Amino acid sequence: MGLFNKLNTPNKLTLCRMIGVIFIVIIGVIDFYFKKQLTIYNSNNVSFTWTRIIILVLFLGCSYTDHLDGKIARKNNQITTFGKFADPIADKSLNNSLFIILAVNHELTLLVPLIFVLRDTIVDGIRIIAAQKNKVLAASFFGKLKTVIQVVLAAYYLICYPLFNAVLVLKVIGIILCVIAIITSLGSGIEYLKNNKDMLLEGAK
Repeated sequence: MGLFNKLNTPNKLTLCRMIGVIFIVIIGVIDFYFKKQLTIYNSNNVSFTWTRIIILVLFLGCSYTDHLDGKIARKNNQITTFGKFADPIADKSLNNSLFIILAVNHELTLLVPLIFVLRDTIVDGIRIIAAQKNKVLAASFFGKLKTVIQVVLAAYYLICYPLFNAVLVLKVIGIILCVIAIITSLGSGIEYLKNNKDMLLEGAK
């Protein structure tokens, strides 16, 4: 509690989001192993569990703190080194953890979270190199769009996947959202590489 009290409001929100990721993973594991026992509705190929609803609420709440902490930090000039370090980690951990859970449950192909994690790893590597050169890489519009689409995709699958077998159009929309998320993820990663190629190739020639 001592560390928590020393943090400003945006950093507290970021830390809460990181703690939320841990709870989402734990509840996701519980859902995987005890799905039958936790089912609250099961009829005509449609099945919902208590844990799925809890994960959805936690995910949406944590996603909102991502918007809120940045807004408060900019408004009150409370941008800190901790925030610069922890905020992107919390964001990527939140989305990627949930996509891995969906993949483990065979609701998404494993290729989707692998692409997201690969993109994030490359971008984080670029950011580390930039930090060593005292350069700050601001999030691009493409990168922010990628995050928004991933949040929409994750929420959509949490809500609609149990209905995919019963309503074909929902499944088609889910596939389209997956494709859009993959394109924006790869596109934003390529954008980072392109915009920082001179820095990355420095000394290589």
